[in-house]
Amino acid sequence: MSKNDYVIISGVRTPFGRFGGSLKDVNVIDLGAEVMKEAIQRAGLKPEQIDEVWWGCGDTSNTDDVFTPVIGRQSLLEAGMPPETPCCTIDKA
Repeated sequence: MSKNDYVIISGVRTPFGRFGGSLKDVNVIDLGAEVMKEAIQRAGLKPEQIDEVWWGCGDTSNTDDVFTPVIGRQSLLEAGMPPETPCCTIDKA
């Protein structure tokens, strides 16, 4: 395998919730970090072994930073990945 190969090694999703439901008080960055930690653990890797993160988020309204919520980036830092880890957040609802 070369450095140019893209490989998905693990995937975990957050729980589904309804608007204003039981997850309304859960910060999306904290929730994202927990999911990332679980995906890394399931893959048997260390956070510093992750080359890149692609993250999808349908609702960024429940963040402390309402002007520039980069959920994937903030979550990967909370999950213990190095700040040099590139990340792309896809926001589609």
